[in-house]
Amino acid sequence: MYSDLLKLEELVMKKNDLETLIKEQNELICEKYCEVKIGDEVTANGYSYSGKIIVASRIELARDQRGLHFIIHGQLKNKNGELSLNSGERIIIIDKNSMTIVK
Repeated sequence: MYSDLLKLEELVMKKNDLETLIKEQNELICEKYCEVKIGDEVTANGYSYSGKIIVASRIELARDQRGLHFIIHGQLKNKNGELSLNSGERIIIIDKNSMTIVK
């Protein structure tokens, strides 16, 4: 019983280490290949607030059935230039076949 718990603890530690490495690798990929940087103003094209200007606060790499894409999260910018409490997102799709960014 005790040895099983030690093995389980070891597996959990390995899982945590792998998750940390994957997160760090994703951040490096975003930093190197995403054309949008933290603080840039972009037009939201996510599910909410499409067409509004957002200020990028976080960039992440995601993968789903469509392939790889960058998701830029940020706060909406009001007409007076101040940041709103609302947030939106911009999705940048990476073409599966050519591995280029789709505009």
